[in-house]
Amino acid sequence: PVVIFLEDLQWADEASLNLMRNLAQRSSALIIGSYREDEVPPDSAFGKLLIEVNALNVFQIRVPPLDLSAVNILVSYALRMSQRLIRPLADVVLRKTDGN
Repeated sequence: PVVIFLEDLQWADEASLNLMRNLAQRSSALIIGSYREDEVPPDSAFGKLLIEVNALNVFQIRVPPLDLSAVNILVSYALRMSQRLIRPLADVVLRKTDGN
C-alpha cells in the first residue's frame, strides 16, 4: 500500500490539487491531507475542492489545538525530562504556538 501525506493544502495551487484529485480517483493510494480551516477562502482552489470532496467518500478529522497539559506531556517526552521540570518551557511553547 502507498500512503501520501500532504501538508498545508490551503496553499496548494490548482495544478497540484488536480494531481491530488487524479491520484485519488485513479489509484489505490491512501491520501492524507492537512490544512488550516481558518486559512481557506471558499473561492480558493482548495476551498472549491473541499466542497467537491464532501460529496465523495472522504473522512475528515478535526484536530483542535493542544492544551497546556498536552504540550507539557509532549515536550516532557521529547526532552526525556519530568513534566514538573518542563512546565515553564511548556508554557512558553504553548504561548508561542497557540497549541499548534
